[in-house]
Amino acid sequence: EAWKQIDEYISQYIKNKIARWNKAIDNYPLYGAILAAIISAFTVLSYDQLKVTPPDPMLPALEQVSLQLSSLSVNPPFINSTHPAYQITDVTAPSVSRAAITLNALWFSSLILSLFSASIGIAVKVSLDALQSGLVFGRPREIARYSISQLHGIVKWHIGAVILAIPGLLLVALVLFI
Repeated sequence: EAWKQIDEYISQYIKNKIARWNKAIDNYPLYGAILAAIISAFTVLSYDQLKVTPPDPMLPALEQVSLQLSSLSVNPPFINSTHPAYQITDVTAPSVSRAAITLNALWFSSLILSLFSASIGIAVKVSLDALQSGLVFGRPREIARYSISQLHGIVKWHIGAVILAIPGLLLVALVLFI
């Protein structure tokens, strides 16, 4: 009889805690996914700023040819140009701005955090559902031991702290995005 009372008390405690956590965590994965979708749209557009396009080597060559053609002097039987011949020079590629690098780093970090928070929310939701549906049959003592082990698992894995961390992760992701 005592084992049955212990089991009822612990089971009710776990059910109440899981119900509160389920209610709190219901929307976190959705918020994380929506934030990730918004950040992804902006990140895709800003990612192009990180690509360095080297200048076209044909442009200086065409300018040189144009200068040579415009400086032609005709002295029969010769045609001379007063401009020197084209010489290949090293064309330096433009560098990526620091602002573009910083912006993309912040947005990628924000995207990772929002996806991470959504994934954690889904994983916690699945584990809470598994805890809630755990049916055990047997003698009252075995059932009470199972309930106690569930309670120890909840404490050991810090499920409450993980659930409280999800909105914090989403907030940090939002701040990094803004």
